[in-house]
Amino acid sequence: MYRLKFSDCYKRNAELVPSLSPGMKKSFTLTLLLAFITQLSAFTQSMSFRKITADNGLTCNTVFTIAQDPKGFVWFGTREGLDRYDGHTVKNYEINNPLPGIPLSRINCLFTFRDTFYAGTSNGLYQYDPVKDSVIASTQFNARVNVLAMASTGKDLFIGTGAGLYRIGELRQLLGPGFKSKPVTAIAALSQACLLVACGNSLLIMKENGRVLQQLSLLPEARHERETIYFSIVKQGRYYWIGSNDGLLRFDQQNQVLTRVPFTDKENTESNVVRAVRSGPKGQLVLGTENGLYLFEPKTGKSTHYSHSLSNDPQSLNDKAIYAAFTSNDGSIWLGTYFGGINYVPSIVYGFRNLLPGQGSQQLNGKAISQLMEDENKQIWIGTEDGGISIYDPAKQYFEHISTRTKPFYLSVNNVHAIYHDGSGSIWAGTFLGGLHRFNKRTNTTTIYRHRANSKNTLSNDHIYTIYRDSRKIL
Repeated sequence: MYRLKFSDCYKRNAELVPSLSPGMKKSFTLTLLLAFITQLSAFTQSMSFRKITADNGLTCNTVFTIAQDPKGFVWFGTREGLDRYDGHTVKNYEINNPLPGIPLSRINCLFTFRDTFYAGTSNGLYQYDPVKDSVIASTQFNARVNVLAMASTGKDLFIGTGAGLYRIGELRQLLGPGFKSKPVTAIAALSQACLLVACGNSLLIMKENGRVLQQLSLLPEARHERETIYFSIVKQGRYYWIGSNDGLLRFDQQNQVLTRVPFTDKENTESNVVRAVRSGPKGQLVLGTENGLYLFEPKTGKSTHYSHSLSNDPQSLNDKAIYAAFTSNDGSIWLGTYFGGINYVPSIVYGFRNLLPGQGSQQLNGKAISQLMEDENKQIWIGTEDGGISIYDPAKQYFEHISTRTKPFYLSVNNVHAIYHDGSGSIWAGTFLGGLHRFNKRTNTTTIYRHRANSKNTLSNDHIYTIYRDSRKIL
């Protein structure tokens, strides 16, 4: 199963630093600036945006929808087709079996239901066939209508179209008189039996059979004279957040209250057009507007705004009109724009973390680093010329140590030049002046091999600079 990762280009090396010969004795202190790639938060005020455009293979720079399939691929629905991104390249998909005489291009929405990946288009519902690696017309919903939105209650898939609301497997409209044949632009499940549906200029609570229970209205003080168009709905915490041409709305299901929530001190016509709302990786709301991106903190009511730049500035968007927003499984933020293709922020940026020498479980023993090795438990063995061996656990950010004072594993001297894992349960360490050491992890014992004068079955000397095992498995 594929999982999208942006660390594919970073490969850990079992031996990141070569052994140092005596001729390279240092007159300086070597502070370990390990190339441990550490996770730093990318979601700060200095976010860096990466771009995917038609120059990188997109069918079109106008992106209306973004989603991730069960295998981890990220899909983009554009004005002119459907694209899949694997973290490196973009693959374009032709839509098979379009209605003769009617061009099929615009992809409005993408959704996964019961492991099937669906694409709502301007000419009906389509689905991805993983066996043939192609996109085909859905056999469960073959109406040639403009599919605008999809949502699931868990047992059923509901399809919002330009001509009403449908349930997959049925061709009858669910909404009755007064709402029948009106465009359904956004849907969210309130429960297994109820839906929140944006139909025309109305926001409805309805049963899964189509019966409308309530038509929601804004509080009087929040109402505007213009008709409201609803673009997207997402649930976060106890609230449902709704993007509209009248700003950001919040529906409190428990108290049945719909209200408008300001998210910026500098409201204008463009910022009030909130086309995309998604949950962010750290509890924020990702708001895509005609005025760029806002990362909104519901608890504080504050937001951080990111706009566009005409220059190729990585800390700015290349287009401020955002029509789609999505947070992938790894926490990356994806934005679909009208003119600029995809702008995205990976959840992880890669940098360096200093592990400084000192005493204790949280610090490195020794300053002069001679050797690095990763064992089968993903722990890093660090050999030093003045502090023995430190064993670092990146997951726990914790050190263990082997030196002349430790047990059951110990050293004859703390000057280590070589470390080797033989794959059979033992780790070998070569020292300067102290010979060869074997740490048997199965028996928790230490064996030291030293030079003995006038003996043939011994080391030639006690200076071990490197350890290698040949094809015959001889060290």
